[in-house]
Amino acid sequence: MRIIVLIIAIIAVIILASAWGMFQKQLAWKVINNELRAKNDIKVVDMLVNNGKNIVTIAQQLVTSSKIFEVVGDVKQAQKLKSKIQAAAVADRAEIITDDVANLGFKDHSVNYVIINNLQQIKPAITRQRILQEAIRILNVDGTIFIINSSHLNDYHRLLEYYGFKNVLIKRIGSSKIMVVKRN
Repeated sequence: MRIIVLIIAIIAVIILASAWGMFQKQLAWKVINNELRAKNDIKVVDMLVNNGKNIVTIAQQLVTSSKIFEVVGDVKQAQKLKSKIQAAAVADRAEIITDDVANLGFKDHSVNYVIINNLQQIKPAITRQRILQEAIRILNVDGTIFIINSSHLNDYHRLLEYYGFKNVLIKRIGSSKIMVVKRN
């Protein structure tokens, strides 16, 4: 009987920890949503998409002259996300792009905001740096990069300083971190 109680207690702790982590990530996304709210004529690129639920949330708050682009590397995932976008009626403000995040088809300095989530999951480190360099390349002169839930923030900070970024802020939201990088 004690073993069953112990197993139930362990499962409960795991579930609570998982729920707390999800809550922390939601708070980080709220920071981004507040920054993007009610801005006209902006382009947002989300470079490392997980399940895609954030694209709908962001697209719903964008005005029709603005657009969010979700970059995915998998055709199956792209189809799922397109279905979510259609169901939420935000296709005029959201677009799925199947592309290599290290070599995007955007023009230099053409995007207002870049979102990079869970960059630490990309291996090896040189690829993470290349993705960050690509974000810098497409970011316009007054743009902002958001890096969410990532380790290696000090490495990214050094790389950003090398490229001339002076306005770098790391916000701790519970156990999550969000790096907010402004070009100017």
